Formats: sequence, C-alpha cells, structure tokens
Amino acid sequence: MGRNPANGKRKGGIKSHQKLDMQAGIPVKVYHSNAREHDSLFIQKEGVMKKREVALFDKAYNNYAPFDQWNNEGIFFVTRLKNNAKEILLEEFELDQATPDNILRDAKIALKHKDDQGQEKQVKLRLVSFYHQEKNKTYYFLTNLFDLPAEQIAMLYKKRWEIELLFKKIKQNFPLQYFYGDNKNAIQIQIWCTLIALLLITIIKKKLTKSWSFSNLISLMQKHLFTYAKFTDFFNNVDFFAKEFVKNKGNPDDFQQKFDWS
Repeated sequence: MGRNPANGKRKGGIKSHQKLDMQAGIPVKVYHSNAREHDSLFIQKEGVMKKREVALFDKAYNNYAPFDQWNNEGIFFVTRLKNNAKEILLEEFELDQATPDNILRDAKIALKHKDDQGQEKQVKLRLVSFYHQEKNKTYYFLTNLFDLPAEQIAMLYKKRWEIELLFKKIKQNFPLQYFYGDNKNAIQIQIWCTLIALLLITIIKKKLTKSWSFSNLISLMQKHLFTYAKFTDFFNNVDFFAKEFVKNKGNPDDFQQKFDWS
C-alpha cells in the first residue's frame, strides 16, 4: 500500500489477509503482515481454518504441508494449481456422460513437500481441469473434495470472487488511498477503523426495510453523521425526513421534538 515518495526512498508495505464468511458477507478473521511475508502463512494461523469448512483461496496461498494436515483433520479447500507445480498422476477418473463439456479432466494426483523434519512426503489431492470458453483459457483446480461432481468444484472456486468484491467495496467507500501516519501502528489502526465501520454499516444495512446500495448508504451517512436521528428510522424514511426537515426550516431542535428518534 502507498505511493513512491518524492525522495525515492520506498517504505515498507502491508498486506491485509481476511477470511470472509460468505453468508454474513463480512470478514471473520483478519491478519496483517509485512508485504514480503508469504501469503500461505495466513492459512496456517491458529483458528483460521476449522473442521468441515470449505476454504476458497487464490493459488498464492498454496502450501502442500498444511494441505496434507487438512486431509487428516477434515478441513476442505478449493484453490488453483500453481504453474510450476510438478504433479504425480495417481489415478485418472472417468468422466460420465452427464459431465459438462467444459470439464476436461478429473484426476487424483500427488504433490511432494517436506515436513518439519525435512523429510520428503506426498499429499494426495484432486485435480479438475476446467475450460472457460469466453476467456479461451483452461483453469486447473486443486482440492481435497473427492465426493463432489467435478463441475461443482469449478463453481465453488468461482465464489472466491466475493473476497475480491469485498476489497473493492472497501477501497471505493473508505479512505485507504492515503494513510494519516507512516508507521506500522498508525496504518493498522486506520485499517482496523475501516473494518469496524464496514461491520457497523453492514449491520445497519441488514436491518433496513428499504433497499439501499452500500455506496449510496455510505455517501448519505457521511453527510448526516451529526444528524440527531436513529439511523434505521432515518434511512427507512429518508424522503419523509427531508420534507419535514424543510418544513422546520432546517432546525434540528424542532425536528427532534416532533420525532423522538433518539
């Protein structure tokens, strides 16, 4: 994060790793790391992964040693195979007639890794090849889910795009283009404040009976942070609120006496 300073001296960067609960639509685990730290360290943090969960993540997080451990612990995942991966074919699964044409291959493979003692081991995983017609590109999905149809593996990974939409929402609606401080603590405080605001506004949005886009809600909320009214009532009746406010000639005291929404 940040820009190149005029004096040519580059400052350290920060990565924000977030585990998104797809049902809630908000991050449930957040970890900030140095920009040079490998992404895969996040998925190895205690409490990040839980049994019977299905994690969807980019191939930058690939680490075969944790994958081997997850196989034994009942933790599932879908990711993409790295371009330089050297897989060992163990079994080629036959595609039945009901399989869509864009599923090119379904196989059981092994990938080598070293354990904590430096001993070479193999993790057994599933490889699904999917052809994207619009992009004219083949994607190789890596997973330990062997019971699901091959096409469902591809659909599961597609849901990973929701984390990209979350980061897009944060960048578009909150001031993270620039930081008010340049030390680690100041930057992390600003990111945490942004995530707290995201959580609170998401809760408010879910309680509203009137449909609001997130960006419109943020935009109007910024203009009425000091308006003395209950947020849910205000946003559910914003047109009525505006008319009554004009009738009272913009006097918030008269308006508050008439509508006790505190």
